[in-house]
Amino acid sequence: MCVATCAAGGGGGAQPASQRLYARVWIYDTPSALACLAGRAARYYLRSTVVILGRTTESKGDVDLDLAAEEAAVPRPAPTAGAGADGSGAPAATGAAEQGAAGAAATSAAPPAGAVGAATTAAAAAKARVSRRAAMIRLGPDGQFRLVNTGRQTVVVNDVEVPPHRATTLPHLSLVRVADVRLLFMANPAAVARCVRRSAALVL
Repeated sequence: MCVATCAAGGGGGAQPASQRLYARVWIYDTPSALACLAGRAARYYLRSTVVILGRTTESKGDVDLDLAAEEAAVPRPAPTAGAGADGSGAPAATGAAEQGAAGAAATSAAPPAGAVGAATTAAAAAKARVSRRAAMIRLGPDGQFRLVNTGRQTVVVNDVEVPPHRATTLPHLSLVRVADVRLLFMANPAAVARCVRRSAALVL
């Protein structure tokens, strides 16, 4: 059984006023999916009651929903003012005639501003990267979706932080943030109701 599928064209950047309309439209496109996560790069259809979000790696294997494409689509901050024209963080070249002896000595004593900015940006990017096993979305027998933070970083659901190894409910039209990746969660009530009925019949 296919756990999650991906379709090009995201919707996570939609404004709140248009989210309900967008949520109704995708159900007609894929009525069998239990839910959908819409990001900047694509829409991800959830077809299983348990789905793992994260990054596919050689060491840890595959995940049900690989967020690598969403990470690549996140806008990155512009180079700092001290960075060179090539964006490498090196200070721009200046003519020797434009610098006095005192200015040259002060420049050599302090680290280039661009280098500091580049190092800070690189450290922030590394810190904000999506975990290989970032979160798990589970559909319970009561028909409610829940998100469990299975990674090392805090996951944010509707502006509420979910620490590692903690869980929270995931209502329809929830906004989920994993590192710098933002996703709009949309449930399919009809498909969820069918799944709950089938599960109850199997238990009985």
